[in-house]
Amino acid sequence: MSADLARKDMFRWWRQRRSPRSRPVIERFLFEQCLIDPELGRRARLATWFGFLGFFFGMLYAVFYVAIHHVWGAAIVTLCSVGFAITPFLMRAFRSVSFAGNFLAALMTVGFTALCYV
Repeated sequence: MSADLARKDMFRWWRQRRSPRSRPVIERFLFEQCLIDPELGRRARLATWFGFLGFFFGMLYAVFYVAIHHVWGAAIVTLCSVGFAITPFLMRAFRSVSFAGNFLAALMTVGFTALCYV
């Protein structure tokens, strides 16, 4: 079996089981150029999923900070999580996948740096 075939079959079970309803939600944030260029579309979907998952897990992490009574940590993580959540909207507004990727990287850098100082 070739490496390409093995790579395609590795996640077949996930592709078959994922909800067909999630695709229209993600596709809503793609602009026209992403629908034409497959590589740009793949990167846009990745940035969108990363934004939504970053928001979800960031909020869980903020709950942990609240549970240990670390107010500043909870505030920083909450602000970064909101930034993650608005990333797909910004990507669509600016029609730039690279902007979304750079925004996510900058947001993580600023967030982790701020957590180091509190």
